[in-house]
Amino acid sequence: MEKAIKEVLSEGKNGVKLHSAVQKSFGKYFVEVAPIEDMADLPQDVGEWTLTGMEAGKNDTGGELPAVFKARLVKWSGGTDEEAGLPSHVSSGKKAGKTITAAVPGLDEDEDDMEDLASEFGGMAVSSMNRVQALEDVRIQGVSLPRILVLSASLELGSVVATGEVAGGLLHYCGNPAMMEKARQSRKGGVDTLSKIITEKNRIALSSHFSALSREYTAKGWVEEVALISAFWTETMAHFDGNSKAMFGYLKEYFREFKGRGLPLAFSMPTAWRVLGQEGFAKAGLSDEQTKELREAKDAAAKAKREAEEAKAELKKLSTAVRGMQGRLDRGLDQGGPDDDKPSGGKRAFAFKGKCNICGKRGHMARDCPDNPAADEE
Repeated sequence: MEKAIKEVLSEGKNGVKLHSAVQKSFGKYFVEVAPIEDMADLPQDVGEWTLTGMEAGKNDTGGELPAVFKARLVKWSGGTDEEAGLPSHVSSGKKAGKTITAAVPGLDEDEDDMEDLASEFGGMAVSSMNRVQALEDVRIQGVSLPRILVLSASLELGSVVATGEVAGGLLHYCGNPAMMEKARQSRKGGVDTLSKIITEKNRIALSSHFSALSREYTAKGWVEEVALISAFWTETMAHFDGNSKAMFGYLKEYFREFKGRGLPLAFSMPTAWRVLGQEGFAKAGLSDEQTKELREAKDAAAKAKREAEEAKAELKKLSTAVRGMQGRLDRGLDQGGPDDDKPSGGKRAFAFKGKCNICGKRGHMARDCPDNPAADEE
């Protein structure tokens, strides 16, 4: 039954194919959460498939199904382009003057994924080394890449920027919002940008900054961004209540580490550990549970570091051994004496450069001499 379900999920329908991550979530859901005993028990229409897909995705990852995955699921299960929310250039099979190949069995799924991602990325360029990370950010935060960049820029400026500004090159994925020309002009004009507030360690201005931004997003109806900002600010306050110095140190490190990526984590334990260190636990006023979480994160990081160092040491030993063997081979150390065409029984006659006391030849000792009477007796 499991194999039959996988075949159905991997099948191309209505010109599209389910993303591999969605196939995985469905497969896990139909086996562990809602076991399928008969193929007739599978969802039968677009509504059932969509709701089940959203539930399966949440069960698998804990997050919402990204819009690009949901759109493809709707189209795959028989929904219209309007129901899938596909723009006209995608639904017509064209994108930027390029024909989109129909996703059918045998199609290179990576190519198909990149087509969908290009649409989800709003035509923005994302380097190949960052595509997986960008896709993960989209999945975790539940918004498209353009909206992630809008969020990143808006967090720095304290007000929601237009999507068109991001599309026009205001900020690139993984770019530093504090270096945007608009942010520089704001600081010159005396406006409190996020980077300026963090540098000046102004807690009142920081609270007002996030509150104003949340209100503006709420007014626009962008509930996903409101939820992200609220979760981030609530977690930060909970972990650093009463310790402004540690909080600003954490914020500086967080936005340096996740620059141009929106708010992928409501709270980063490894980042907090790096900022606080062991001595900072008591000063930070953390609860026992929070301290435990930070210690576990620190222990995990230390273990990973040790394992990496051990692997590096083993690799170095192996490399040294290989070089040594290669050197011996290059010098002919595993061959017989230079004046003898026959190998010397595997014995290393090469190490001796003097004369043999039996035959008088150079390159081997008497015990390795082929004319040694004792050897013949053996």
